[in-house]
Amino acid sequence: MPQNQERPPEKREDFRRASEANRVFGIRLIASAFVLYLLWGVIQGYIEGGPEAPSLTLLIVSIVLLGGGAIAVAITAYRTWKKAKAAAQMTQEEIDQVEALRAQDQAPSDSDEA
Repeated sequence: MPQNQERPPEKREDFRRASEANRVFGIRLIASAFVLYLLWGVIQGYIEGGPEAPSLTLLIVSIVLLGGGAIAVAITAYRTWKKAKAAAQMTQEEIDQVEALRAQDQAPSDSDEA
């Protein structure tokens, strides 16, 4: 049994590309959740009232800006993730290139043994 038994290079590259897409998607979702958390703080402050409470104008502007921004980031994150997932699949041309490189790497080692 060969000592260096790894997944074929094309599978590793697919995984690398998909992993990058997942990482970016996660970061953007966390950013969106943080902005929603900030919005919740403004809404909660308005509901509780008091001398430090935001005004109705500030509440409306916060809902529009923070809420809209969080939704825009989440939608953009999903669309980008979906596009990156589709691009993560290697094309047949890329697979052929990887197989050709693998054949070139194996050819000199076969001639050295002879």
